[in-house]
Amino acid sequence: MTQKLLILLFLFLLSACGNFSGPSTKGMTDDQIAKMWFDQGMLDYEGMKLKSAIKKLKKSLAYRPLDTTAYNIASSYSLGGKIDSALTYMEKAYELGWYNFAEEQHLQNLRDTDRYKKLQKTVENDLKTFKSAPLEPLLRRPAKERKKDPGLLVVLHHYGSSPSGFAELYTDLADEQNLLIMACRGTEASGKDKYYWNHSEQESKRLLKEVKQVIKANRLDRSRIFLSGFADGATQCLKFGIEQSQLFSGLIPISAEFDSDRVALDQLRNKNLRVYSLAPKTDSNEQKELALENYCAAQGISLQTNEMQQSQNFPADPVRVLGEAIRWISE
Repeated sequence: MTQKLLILLFLFLLSACGNFSGPSTKGMTDDQIAKMWFDQGMLDYEGMKLKSAIKKLKKSLAYRPLDTTAYNIASSYSLGGKIDSALTYMEKAYELGWYNFAEEQHLQNLRDTDRYKKLQKTVENDLKTFKSAPLEPLLRRPAKERKKDPGLLVVLHHYGSSPSGFAELYTDLADEQNLLIMACRGTEASGKDKYYWNHSEQESKRLLKEVKQVIKANRLDRSRIFLSGFADGATQCLKFGIEQSQLFSGLIPISAEFDSDRVALDQLRNKNLRVYSLAPKTDSNEQKELALENYCAAQGISLQTNEMQQSQNFPADPVRVLGEAIRWISE
């Protein structure tokens, strides 16, 4: 009798443990489940709990096949000395669009293998092809025709994005505000349809030529020409927008890293230039905002700052948040 009770107790405990094998995913979308497992896997990865990290990241990959997830599985295998498995997931990451892994220290023990060298050569050839793609900006007109000429909103994408994908973040705003969107492309390629800015003078000259051509070729309300960018694109927004302030009513950088040394400015050409800066509230961003405040004060540029929630990257409600920026600039 006692033995039977012990067996029943064991089966009960085994069943109870099974109920706590993982967090509940009831009511969650596939993307939400993928993010949950990815976040948990990366916590294990950072704590060097590699077996657990791999298990959780593979669950994330099953729900949403992302290049970053496959790459982090490869990195986990590499750190654990599992060379063949690491190479398999590096190849998977490449298939999903990951190209930026050449200098990663976590992959050091893969570099002398033939599979890695072959993959790296393929990546280098692909990046050359992507970089040589046409640089012409993407233009999108407001959805509704209006009697008044539209304004112009020039947008600069973040690292690893593209003009077409980034322009979609502004479409509702542009339709409400009657703005022609001009989405420009960064010079460098980080993957297929993924680009970034090199912040060179040559790049700024190209942007200047492109913006002037669009202004000349379209009937626009020239009192409403705005420049916006996010992250890497916001840094380029401040550099290019201040250097060529005569073109713009105002700048709307989002999460910018401002560096006054990058700005080649002898004299501000537009004394009425306004800058509306959006950034998450963090200690590091407070320092960046202070640097921007000091620079704008020295140049006589009107500056308005708006803190976003720390968890936010691009504004969750761009029509409202960026609409406020445009209204402030246009006052």
